[in-house]
Amino acid sequence: MKGFLVSLGTGFAVLLVFVLGALFDQFIKLTKNSDDDLNINQYVQVSISAKPDIYRSNPSFYATDLSEYDKPAINTAFSAILALVKTNDICTGGSYYTSLAGNQNSQKQELRLNSKLRCEFNAGKMDAYNELINGINDIIKQSPVKMHVSAIIPSFSDTAKEQNEAKLKELIFEKINQNESSLSTQFSKRCVVKNISLNDVTNAEFQSLNTPRMLSANDGGEEITPPELSDIKIQIGANVDFSCK
Repeated sequence: MKGFLVSLGTGFAVLLVFVLGALFDQFIKLTKNSDDDLNINQYVQVSISAKPDIYRSNPSFYATDLSEYDKPAINTAFSAILALVKTNDICTGGSYYTSLAGNQNSQKQELRLNSKLRCEFNAGKMDAYNELINGINDIIKQSPVKMHVSAIIPSFSDTAKEQNEAKLKELIFEKINQNESSLSTQFSKRCVVKNISLNDVTNAEFQSLNTPRMLSANDGGEEITPPELSDIKIQIGANVDFSCK
């Protein structure tokens, strides 16, 4: 009989936690101490919809199987690329480095080149981006350098990120205060927040309509069409500890 009562009590406690979790639409963990106080751990999450305000892209350059005789052509190409990037004013970077790497076929060292641009621009600068990519392609036609054009990704500017984060934090603290009151009513105790551990802001994966491509000397000019800037869901969560007495 005693074992049955213990099992019944355990089952009721599990049921209580399940009901409370459904009530608050949150994950709740309850612990009870010897003074009949309750410690509650709850995961709280809020979200908003926001539209990305910029595009990002990282075109990169590479060349393999180079010799010392290729260096003058490379230097000339990158001098022209850096000048074009500075005039265009939507990308940064463009410095390059060469390194020695083993060649599996000939078992000798070969010279390789790597470089990358970091581009950030709004929708109104798409024509400028296309002009830059096509201008660079014209430059590298007379060199061993090849260009890898990465996908154009919708993103948030630093200002938009700060605004979104501020709004999410305002909403989640509002939700935590509401849950504090709800828990107090539910347990007929005074529940207060003891600790809040905020997670980073996360967003749904950005989908790009562009796939990475390699542009070399045989490629002609082309216009790159970016994905549409549309609202996405961004969210923030927090683990919250409540103490109810």
